[in-house]
Amino acid sequence: MICQLILENATGETYQDYMLKNVLMPLGMNSSSFNQPPDKNNQNILATGYNNGEEFAGKYHVYPEKAPAGLWSNPTDLAKYIIDDYDFSNENELNQLGYELLGAGKTDAAIKIFSLNVAEFPNSANPYDSRGEAYLAKKEYLLSKKDYLKSLELDPNNQNAKVMLLKIETLTKK
Repeated sequence: MICQLILENATGETYQDYMLKNVLMPLGMNSSSFNQPPDKNNQNILATGYNNGEEFAGKYHVYPEKAPAGLWSNPTDLAKYIIDDYDFSNENELNQLGYELLGAGKTDAAIKIFSLNVAEFPNSANPYDSRGEAYLAKKEYLLSKKDYLKSLELDPNNQNAKVMLLKIETLTKK
């Protein structure tokens, strides 16, 4: 709320107009807005809200606080935001996304992102090391070992890979 008020006072524009002009339109989020209630012409694309399995009276709740709770959007527009939010030509950003997924318990999705990172940066040790960690979390020891060996080949000083290879040896001997 405070950010919304500061923005409106500093720019002299309404929050919804400022966000439309400076955030939503540049991202190509043409079906999204912060208008409260939502525009009549966009209501047919909005998801219906549910409370305890029952459709919300009026289909959705209108929040007066635009900044923290007022975005009306759809999956297509949200995907545009997510894609714009990550620089997929940057090895570290892909790695960060992979670790976010791994930390959220989405190991298979993390492996896909780490695999994309390996494909994009095949001569870098870190993507292999990261995917090795995800495979280890999934108890795919042979795949994990293969990635840690490749990481070590690319960076012989990678202490983490050396430690993890010893750990895999211990786990597979049991």
